Amino acid sequence: MARFRKIDPRIWCDSKFASLDIHAQRLFIYILTCPEMSVVGAMRNSALTIAQSLGYLEAFGEALPKALPEAFSKAFSQLKEKALIKVDERALLVFVPNFLKYNEPESPNVVAGWASAIEYLPECPLLLEVVEKAIFYGKAKFPNNINATAKLERLYSSLLEAFGKDLGKPYIKPLGKPSVKASSKPSGKPSPQEQEQEHIYTPIPPEGANPASEVSTPAKGERKKNPDAVAEAQRPDEVTEEAWAAWMQVRKDKNAKHFSVYAFNLFKAECEKAGITLQQAVETCIAHHWASYRVEYQTNATNRNTGRFERSDEDNPFLVKNLKPRKQDDGEFDPEVMAALRKGMKG
Repeated sequence: MARFRKIDPRIWCDSKFASLDIHAQRLFIYILTCPEMSVVGAMRNSALTIAQSLGYLEAFGEALPKALPEAFSKAFSQLKEKALIKVDERALLVFVPNFLKYNEPESPNVVAGWASAIEYLPECPLLLEVVEKAIFYGKAKFPNNINATAKLERLYSSLLEAFGKDLGKPYIKPLGKPSVKASSKPSGKPSPQEQEQEHIYTPIPPEGANPASEVSTPAKGERKKNPDAVAEAQRPDEVTEEAWAAWMQVRKDKNAKHFSVYAFNLFKAECEKAGITLQQAVETCIAHHWASYRVEYQTNATNRNTGRFERSDEDNPFLVKNLKPRKQDDGEFDPEVMAALRKGMKG
């Protein structure tokens, strides 16, 4: 029994549902929400029991009528004619074909549990369609999870063996576990396992279903790629062709052949941070044989060339510590003391 059900409000806009009389509409809502309905949209029930549950037999007292009331019989027939339900009266199976379309599984474990619910339904040719719909919606929701519908496919194969001849469907054995051993000698004939793989059951989409529009869960570890990380950056108008070609050769020599749009945007941001043009940055990269440009590269290059770091007196902890008590009256540091301290630092 499914504890919760979903009924789309658009049911009141549906042409099939709107064409039903008031008794048929009430009957369909009851079938969707009755306690006996399973999670796959099928239940073991009969028209007589449903009519009794809805109060159509109260006028007959304890005695069962020879025929169902006309209003109920007409409503039940309307649902079958509109294909809103399918019934196997001999097996007492009632099935709502579009039930799973509006009651999608929340996880692969839910799909795997459908097989247990189906085992409590009466076996009949109609049950094959129940399993087909369950497999279809399970694969549509979780296409990358092959274990979700494994039990359902085995159940389908066993039912097909029993009822497939009556329906004109060939019996297909379930696919076994794949072997990890590869044959060293190639053969022109496909192996029995390959034949089973070619004929393994593939559910036919139900009428009106569009599996491509279903939202699927991405595989574990799978990430959506950023288009800018794949697309190749083009030469900007601010950079000459000669400079760009020379820099691309430098990047190729450093095994940095691919220059994506994303990397170029980072390169451009560094240029703006340093306050230089793209042309100047490219020429600097060529001169220093750099694959890219960053402000820190320029600072480190300057330090190597001058032999000291370019920093202000206020940013030097040593100078700040020793010059605090030695300021002049105007608030400036004494030049002679500054020179002596710098000399001491270098010595």
